[in-house]
Amino acid sequence: NILTGLRSAPPDVIEAAFRRGALGVGSAALSGALGEVLKIVIRRQRRGQSPGEYMFREWADRPLSTGGLGLPSSHVVVAFGALAMLALLFPRARPVCYLLAAGCAFGRVAAHAHFVSDVTLAAIVGIATAGLLFRRFSAPVTR
Repeated sequence: NILTGLRSAPPDVIEAAFRRGALGVGSAALSGALGEVLKIVIRRQRRGQSPGEYMFREWADRPLSTGGLGLPSSHVVVAFGALAMLALLFPRARPVCYLLAAGCAFGRVAAHAHFVSDVTLAAIVGIATAGLLFRRFSAPVTR
């Protein structure tokens, strides 16, 4: 039982587990929030709304709505934010984490939902957010 294991675990182990969980959730959430702010600022519409061209929404047209905007990709920014943090917390799982995140990016482009630049910026934002949070809030490893 998980609760029995938590009761018998030393306080530093419990604190480390909660810190890792908070970093993972926080990285995904903050990456997603930054992605939404960037969508409002950049205002580039999703792929498919005009054939093969970048189209930008005017500021007067739904100024605070991200519906129909594609740069950066929300799916990919959250995936990279979460999985980059997991890669930092669990270095041996790094290849799997980045492969999963790249798979999300590939899927969004293959589905013609985003341009390659949409997922590239999303990956950069997610990785940078995870790196900054990790540097600021991860506890030093003690052995």
